[in-house]
Amino acid sequence: MNSNIINMLPAVNDNQNPNLESLDSLDSLDSNQAHALRYAAKGWRVFPCGLDKKPLTAHGFKDASTDPSVIKGWWLQHPDASIGFAVPESMLVLDIDLPEGPETLKKLEAIHGALPATRTQQTGGGGLQYFFKKPEGVKVKNSARKIGPGIDTRSLGGYVILPPSGHPSGGRYHWGDEREMADCPGWILDALSKPKEAPNQGQSQGRQGQGPAGFDGMPTNSYIKAAIADELKTLEAAQEGERNHTLNSAAFSIGRFVGGGELSEQYAATILLDVALTIGLDKKEAEATIKSGLAAGAKKPRMAKAEIEYHPNGTGHICREASKALARSPEAQVYRYGGRMCKIVSRPPATVRQLKAADKGLDYPEMPLITELGAETVCHEVEKVAVLQAENKAGDLKTKPWTPTLMKGLLALTEYHEPNLVGVSEHPYIDSDFTPVTKPGYDQNTGIYKSFNIKLEDIFPDAKEALSFLLNELFADFPFEKKTDRYAAVACLLTGMQRKIIHGGCPGFFMNAPERSSGKSTLAQAISCSLYGRPAAAASYPKDESEMAKYLLSLLREGQSSVLLDNIEAGDVIESAELAKIMTSDAYSNRILNVSRTLTVPSAILLMLTGNNISVSGDFNSRFLEIRLDPKTADPEHRRFSRPDIEDWCIRHREKTLSACMKIIMEGKDYTPQDIPPSRFPSWDKFVRNPLYRVSGVNVAEIFSKNKRSDPKLEGQRAFFEAWHETFKNAPVTAAQVLAACGPGCGNGFSPGTDDGAGADGSSEGLRAAMQDIFGNGLPSTKRVGQMAVRSAGSFLRGLPACRLRDRDGGRAAEQKAMVCCCGELKNQV
Repeated sequence: MNSNIINMLPAVNDNQNPNLESLDSLDSLDSNQAHALRYAAKGWRVFPCGLDKKPLTAHGFKDASTDPSVIKGWWLQHPDASIGFAVPESMLVLDIDLPEGPETLKKLEAIHGALPATRTQQTGGGGLQYFFKKPEGVKVKNSARKIGPGIDTRSLGGYVILPPSGHPSGGRYHWGDEREMADCPGWILDALSKPKEAPNQGQSQGRQGQGPAGFDGMPTNSYIKAAIADELKTLEAAQEGERNHTLNSAAFSIGRFVGGGELSEQYAATILLDVALTIGLDKKEAEATIKSGLAAGAKKPRMAKAEIEYHPNGTGHICREASKALARSPEAQVYRYGGRMCKIVSRPPATVRQLKAADKGLDYPEMPLITELGAETVCHEVEKVAVLQAENKAGDLKTKPWTPTLMKGLLALTEYHEPNLVGVSEHPYIDSDFTPVTKPGYDQNTGIYKSFNIKLEDIFPDAKEALSFLLNELFADFPFEKKTDRYAAVACLLTGMQRKIIHGGCPGFFMNAPERSSGKSTLAQAISCSLYGRPAAAASYPKDESEMAKYLLSLLREGQSSVLLDNIEAGDVIESAELAKIMTSDAYSNRILNVSRTLTVPSAILLMLTGNNISVSGDFNSRFLEIRLDPKTADPEHRRFSRPDIEDWCIRHREKTLSACMKIIMEGKDYTPQDIPPSRFPSWDKFVRNPLYRVSGVNVAEIFSKNKRSDPKLEGQRAFFEAWHETFKNAPVTAAQVLAACGPGCGNGFSPGTDDGAGADGSSEGLRAAMQDIFGNGLPSTKRVGQMAVRSAGSFLRGLPACRLRDRDGGRAAEQKAMVCCCGELKNQV
């Protein structure tokens, strides 16, 4: 470098120039030390840096000096050190970085005019730096990208590298234009003194949409501003060796506000980088630290506390504002479930037990459950997200405590802002548009809270391989009676995965067997462990409808994913109006015990029942799928399974099982079979029946028809209508005539008939016996007989006699005339 260039540099403060022996004596030296001494002779405070631009002194640029003895000592210790220059308050360096900087500067000059001719230097990396004089009294901070992409600035508190220092790329810094420094353009100073412009990309969002950050990405809340200022102050005071760690910590803390939507990521990165450069951190390293810290913090969002003004007569307004604060805060995680305010808490359930827990000495494990919040608890939740302020006599705002009385008003709101909760999913699933849902957290579109941490891999080449795994490995040890029973077990598994998505009703499943120890409960355990990673949630079957109603409501209030009603009494017929409600509707309503109000909650629960020789009747024929097991051995309890602990096996292979289920369900996308009729559950068809049929060719909905054929009540009706047809042939008769044909004295019970099938009085013995099977010994009313005829009108019972109304529109059921025809005759009736 020409020493004349150095001699042309302006003195920062001539009174502080060191008394060098002779600048000329250094002209022939070509070391960085010599150049550092020449810069210092003009009052430019210098210090040694590494090739990576990191300061080599204890306190970075703050150690910069013009003392030649200090400088010589530094370069004696670091002969090849680059020359760092602590920019004084009277200067501003405009740094144009590659690749964005030149294009940005070109656009800015097109708006503001060309930069004035001033001293410049080429950086070792190919960039360009402009040196300007800054007016006295004008304070600006160091900046990164504040003026535009690829343009940074350095002034008091910042530093640059001076020629002839080297660069990691192999290049060197060298002076370009050697003229005197020009005054800094006003538009640059204006840009540095104004808030940073809004980022191009969207700002981070909280749970309910865009956060409260201003249009320029800056925070608007005083609490947030103070918190950020504290973080930056701590960073500025960080000591050598702790600066990068402190920067990461500050980025994480501020990143939480970014995740909460309180400020933009670009704004946060800019203010952090400005301070990082001021304390002497390398730009590239600082940018990497900031990016990592902000990303980590954003994963744990934090928001400012809402400031709510207290009004003695405005409790409704206060409660609504508190509801808004809870809704927008990711920290609160408060929801509305059936209109009740709740949280999701991991705890042991109160409504179910573990199968054989008494034998194993095990409590039911913790699981994510919906927990209702009372006024006291809500106080604590609101305190986290909002401050209640009241104006005192002096006109100052003072903080008031949140009280349970206020919170009762919040709990009673009918127009609230907390997100609605539909249920908790403990596993991945397929969304309504056949998109796999594999990430945890609250889904604002569906209202489902995804409480799982499972990473699934696509390990099956096709759905047939996935189905083969379920049939031949997962369910290998179970003695299914028929092929359809094995596929019904798969359908139960798929139903459990999709239960929170299936709407408009969903079938239940009952595991049936001719005797005990056939594997029914173990099958339910295998399904539960595969889906949820925990044992089946079991309970006894309530015989009383009122008890059933109370129990179902308690299950659904907790948000249970499934329930196993275990060991129904042998030979029982499953009938329950309350069970029917949760199987045919998306919501279940009932009165809360000891409280005079009705609660309505989502009914998305997987129903499983077990028993020996149990059956379904009536409408349940088309609402339950039977899975029948038959070990075909006189001693089933001594059978040996290939896996000693099948529950443990299912938990260890859970990810594989869930992957197989998702692979099969995806086959239902854009597929509606044309060769089989729909069931009464269209949504279940879409996600379970149809994809399973597409992969296997097995229609599990055929089990509904099987149920109907074996319905004990339908058997009695069939016998009744056969006797009716035998008695009256095709003659239309009323219910009163049918009762009269049973003979006199029916009111006191049915009397025995003669051996030839006719009573002693000419009545129909067969009709009398069939009516006794259905109605018991008491004489039914004509209304009940007529209603049964109306309900059965037009149906076929195993293709045998069925009822047909002669006049569908005439009068009450008991007064209508009906005829019973055999199958062929009924088809010919007009």
